This record gives sequence, structure tokens and C-alpha cells, in this order.
Amino acid sequence: MYILSGRRRDEFLACPQLVRVGEGTEPPELLLKTTTLSAKYLLRSVKLRVVVLRVRGYLLYGLLFDDGEAEELVRWSLFEEPYELESLRALSSHASMRLAVFNEAAVCVAFGECAVTSAPASLLALCEGAEPYPFRPDGVDSAMTSEADARLGQLLKGALSDQDGIFVDLLPPSTWVPIKNHFITNNAARGLVSLFDSDEGGQQEALAHWLVDELSPDGATRSPQVDERGSVRELTDILLTHRHGNILFESKSLSMLSRPSLPSRDRLAQQIVGHINKAARQLAGAARNIAAGLSIMDRKGNLVRVDRIEPPHLVILIPELSLLAGRGEVGIPFFQTVMQNTRGFLHILDPSELLRIVQAASMISARGKTTTSMMAFDHWLMKRAEHFVEIGHPYFHVLLRFDEDPPTDQRAGDKSSVPQR
Repeated sequence: MYILSGRRRDEFLACPQLVRVGEGTEPPELLLKTTTLSAKYLLRSVKLRVVVLRVRGYLLYGLLFDDGEAEELVRWSLFEEPYELESLRALSSHASMRLAVFNEAAVCVAFGECAVTSAPASLLALCEGAEPYPFRPDGVDSAMTSEADARLGQLLKGALSDQDGIFVDLLPPSTWVPIKNHFITNNAARGLVSLFDSDEGGQQEALAHWLVDELSPDGATRSPQVDERGSVRELTDILLTHRHGNILFESKSLSMLSRPSLPSRDRLAQQIVGHINKAARQLAGAARNIAAGLSIMDRKGNLVRVDRIEPPHLVILIPELSLLAGRGEVGIPFFQTVMQNTRGFLHILDPSELLRIVQAASMISARGKTTTSMMAFDHWLMKRAEHFVEIGHPYFHVLLRFDEDPPTDQRAGDKSSVPQR
């Protein structure tokens, strides 16, 4: 079991994807934070590669695996602590390396032992004399990031010598060890997050439930029911309510683990657009039922108080926003149609973006005297909707940082944000 704490947990919450070397472990250990969708590709990858290269006087390391992308991508970090360098050196003399996988909520969902099949002799020379990258609460500076990405591109094309960058080849684990994460909500409901659960749609709902439940003392309502004049059925996947309105979630996942082979991301993008259209119809029906005054209940039959007047937020949750890059079907005309039919504000998010908005809401609430987390969450969704109107497409990220020093008990939350939108 891997439980992050302190600065490492802050970092894993702040970055959608990264790798870090574990501290003082035998065999060496690599911690990977990635999206649930990418993690499912990782489970089926037949080859893994650890990347080690020099950028200026610093040492970059990362992990390369088949992610369904047309171009190869590396999740990477710059070495900061002495133990990271020691673990990278140890790859030259160890027959295996442990890999632990973390999801969007920075909780470990799987780990396994990888066999080291090839560690170039130049690995030790690359590590020699490397300077630790100075810690920055806001992450690696943009100039360094650009240069690192350029060097990685050269390495992937075979344009760097062994003295500048190498791959350490690994065989994936023969068996992945699943980690089941249980959580208790504010309204005393139980939930489970597991990467290996066959109900992949239910798992995405559970992850969203975990992320948003902290916003309200009453918690979020999973699978709320609506009484359509004697016929009771599910209203939506998740419902959040407060005195200024309602937030309705419809989660649409992509079944991956049951497929004999994993499709390209282009194919997944085509499928997710169809799911989004269905989710929009479901949310429109849910919004009409609330506006019509129908009774809303939780799964135990208890009435849930909902706002009947204010325009609701309608959230479609998908596995990754990157699947919508270049998809004109989900542009402004689509959003306008849904919003005109519902009087609501439509949003398309993925778990990483949902986490960032929850973090922003918590940060805003902590600095106010009357602003609740739910009010701040509502506000930040509106800010995201405004930015969507500016650019005309839902594939973007909003990030919040306060320039002044935060309250002592909120500093960890602030390190989870980056200074630019």
C-alpha cells in the first residue's frame, strides 16, 4: 500500500501526470501519477521504458509506455532529492524495478514488479555530477519545460548520443496487484475506487463522488431518484445541491478492460462524442423534472431538497478531455442547443479538471468569511463557462493560484495549483 504525504502528496495532487522515484526502497521504485484512461493502457502495454537524460546541468527521468497516442509521450520529472539519484543509479545493478500507479485523486490503484532487461552502461555517467533541480511550489519553469520537451523529442527520434540520454527497458509486471480504495461520504454512504473493477462506468462515478463530496456538509447524492408520478427512476448519476442552485452530473466512461485489444485514441474520441450526446439528453430530462416540481429522493427514499428556480449546472464527466481535441461536434452550437433547452449551464469535464475545480473552490472558501465551498464551486464553474465562450471549445484547463501567502492550514491546497490558466 502506498500513501503519499507532505510535499509529495501536494505535488501529485497538483500535476495531472508525473513520475517520481520512491524513497529508500529495494528494488528501486517508480511512482506514476496518470489518468485512469492512461492507466488502463499501461496495464496492457507489452513494453515499458524508463527515460534518463540531461537537460542543462539537471537530470530528467520519466516513463514511456503505449498510451494509444499517435506520438509517443513521456511522463517525466527533474531530480530534486539525493535518494532519487541513488535509485536511478541502482537500475544499473538491479534485475527489477517496482512500479506503483496513482489515479487523478493521487491514490494508489495498482503496483507490480518490472524486470529490467536493458540498462545501458552510460546510465552511471549520466547521473554523475547532476545538479538537483531547485524546488519550486509552482513547478518547473516554462523555459525549462520547453527545453526538456525538445530534448525528449530528440531522444525519441534517436538523435541523442548515449552520453546525453538513454532508455532503460523494462518488462511489464506479469501480474498487477490491485489496490481497492474505500471511502466514506459526508452522508455516511460508502464508496469504492478500483482500477480493475469490471463496472468501469460505476468506477468513474465513484471517483467523481469522492472528489465532490467534500464540498457540502450534506455530501453528494449518488444515483438520486425522481418520482415521475408513481414511476420511480434514476434522476442522474450524482446530484449536488445548495441554496443557490443544483449541480447535476452524468458520467460517461469507455469500457476498456473487457476489450481483446485496446483501440487508438482517435477511435475512443469518436465513441465518446456519441456518449456526450446521450448524456446531454439525460441531463436535459433531469433538469426538466426538477423544474416541474417532481419529488427527488436518495436511494433510501429520503427526500432531497433541490432548488427549483436558479439555472442548474449540467456536468458531463468523460475519461479525458484530450479526447475532444479538434472535435467540432462539441463546440458552441452544441452547448447553445443544450443550454437553450434546459436554461442551464453545460460543462464537459474529466476527473483531473473536476479535481482542479474542487481545489479552487476549497481555496476560495478558505479565504472568505461567508463564501461556502459549494458557492465557490458554483462560481468557478461559471468562470469556466465564460472561458469556453471565449475559445469555443471545452478542451482547456482552468487553474487558480493566490499570490499572497495562504493561511497555514491551506498551504498544501495552494501547492496543488499552478499560476496560469
